[in-house]
Amino acid sequence: LSQLRRLEKFHGEQLAALLHQPRPDPTAVISTGEAFLASFAASAQADETGDSDVASIIDDWDAFTQGKREPYVATGIEVLDEVLGGFVPNLNVIGGLPSVGKSAFVAEFIAQALGRGMKLGLFGLEDATKWVAKRLMSRKLGIPVGQVAAVRLHPHQQEELAEASGELHNLLSNLQVYRRAGIDPGTLVQKCKHWILNKGVQAI
Repeated sequence: LSQLRRLEKFHGEQLAALLHQPRPDPTAVISTGEAFLASFAASAQADETGDSDVASIIDDWDAFTQGKREPYVATGIEVLDEVLGGFVPNLNVIGGLPSVGKSAFVAEFIAQALGRGMKLGLFGLEDATKWVAKRLMSRKLGIPVGQVAAVRLHPHQQEELAEASGELHNLLSNLQVYRRAGIDPGTLVQKCKHWILNKGVQAI
């Protein structure tokens, strides 16, 4: 009865909020509802004991053995993968001082993962997403990143550019991008879900 009252109260509050908004945001409504339902389901869940974790580990192991799930996502950088195994299939944070190579590392991972046939998603909230293509282009042409689309190329570089453009066009076609200046958390989550469910994205 307590849970039903809690559910009724939530829906009543949401309805009242919608009636006072001239133009409700569907994404915000969905996001709020999903957050409540996750909390509601957790509070209604039966008590468990630690032995259920053992069963979960066995399930993970079986999935790995059958090729259905990888414990890590390889970065493609051999020395890192030897030490770390790769990225865990959860939230990974890359931090460091300015100009130590964070963006270069992310661009390298994207190139390696796409090269292995993975589908990725990229949110470029501060610097858009063109920086990835610029870094990959600079590496293929053997010129500094700052010179991409900013210097005249020699005839042989023009030929290399044509070849590199075709290769990158094919490679980056499996990279879903969001290049606008900002996004609210609810819309970000909805976009992630859309990419995963409808576009087959495996890492964001």
